[in-house]
Amino acid sequence: MFLMYGYQAVPDILWRGSKIISIQRNHIKMIGMSRSTEEELGRRMFRLNMQKAVEESLEKIRRNAESEWTSFSSEEIMILKSILSEVWVSIERTSWENMVFSRLTKEDIEEIIRIKRDLDEKKKTKNDAISNVETILSHPGSL
Repeated sequence: MFLMYGYQAVPDILWRGSKIISIQRNHIKMIGMSRSTEEELGRRMFRLNMQKAVEESLEKIRRNAESEWTSFSSEEIMILKSILSEVWVSIERTSWENMVFSRLTKEDIEEIIRIKRDLDEKKKTKNDAISNVETILSHPGSL
């Protein structure tokens, strides 16, 4: 047995309390639960995966000396986390996995934060903002 996001697991079956969850080829189903419960579980798993991916990317950025992480305020870090979450939701997982967060410079991070602020102020569309951030994340240090 092993622990996974608060669930005890054995091959192909997870259980938490009296609720049993069946896993078959990346398809999760709660046995004996309604479709709306299954959908809620799917949404929760999606959010957990997003949060994990964003936290891992932030850790890679933080470890990079060129990012000058300590110069950013907690508000700016929350803005960065927010836009990274939006990018993760909007792009293919293989694209996300190929991004090199560990090479982002301070200027790259400042530009990403600026893009998110422009999005919040309606100066950019969401598609344009995501595309701009994706370009920076794909080619760090090119600003």
